[in-house]
Amino acid sequence: MTLHKQRTDLILYVLKWFILFVMMTVVAFSLVQIMPFSGDMHPFADSPLWVQYLDWLSRFFTGQWGVSKLNQLPVFVELMKRLPYSLAVAMGGVFVSGFGAFWLGYKASLGQKNLWYKLSQGLSIALDTVPFFILATILMYVIAVRFTVLRLVVGSPIPAVLLGICLVAIYQIGMLSGSVYDSFKKIQNKTFIKAYTLRGFFLEDVLLKYGTRPTLVRLFSEMSRQFSWVIGGAAIVELVFGIPGINSFLVESLREHDYLVAQPYLMLVTLWLLVVNAVFFLMIQGLERSLRRES
Repeated sequence: MTLHKQRTDLILYVLKWFILFVMMTVVAFSLVQIMPFSGDMHPFADSPLWVQYLDWLSRFFTGQWGVSKLNQLPVFVELMKRLPYSLAVAMGGVFVSGFGAFWLGYKASLGQKNLWYKLSQGLSIALDTVPFFILATILMYVIAVRFTVLRLVVGSPIPAVLLGICLVAIYQIGMLSGSVYDSFKKIQNKTFIKAYTLRGFFLEDVLLKYGTRPTLVRLFSEMSRQFSWVIGGAAIVELVFGIPGINSFLVESLREHDYLVAQPYLMLVTLWLLVVNAVFFLMIQGLERSLRRES
């Protein structure tokens, strides 16, 4: 890949996410027009739509998101207070799933349908069969009702956050380990890998040395594509386990007909997706550059 191609890809990537962000601002702003708000919520109701849109956009970027009906606190303050819990569940689940999927797929690729391969396949099939919400509900019942483990830490969301991370990670591991397995298997079939093993080098060491970066490129690509699912999974975890994150705050607000909370929520999630995908994109670009330098 030439330097010109890299720059073109970067420009197209930035343009794609810029267009997506603008579209999401339009969607979030449109909620004002279609939701049944009272008249006092429309300070610029008589202005042209583009004036209302620009005013709303400026207020969003300055943190003027209105006041929550739930506790009469600024929405900005409430969302920022709850955001770390949502970040912990989603990003913790991503990190654990990436680490677990890499090693599970790597171990599964070292033999012909060994124990790790069966574990990877069984996990993938089982989690494809059982809906995420059902599994989360069952886990909540078993842990909180049958064994009362969560009651050991009264008033603390930390145990629920840790359980949420594990649950999100398990589902992602089932999805991602197959890609890691396929990548390592393809690398095993390369001529230079076979040459190293014939010379007496251990396959495990050769694969880790020469197969890690190509596999990470594929793994990071899959993780970036799956991240929207991670946010949805984190939302389910928050609702089932009672974690005070931004997703549970949105549901509580909608229950009280506080629809304006949906606007900053959509924008926050969009920015979250943008940042995470940008990080994955930069990591993939860095790995590909290092691979090209070696080839």
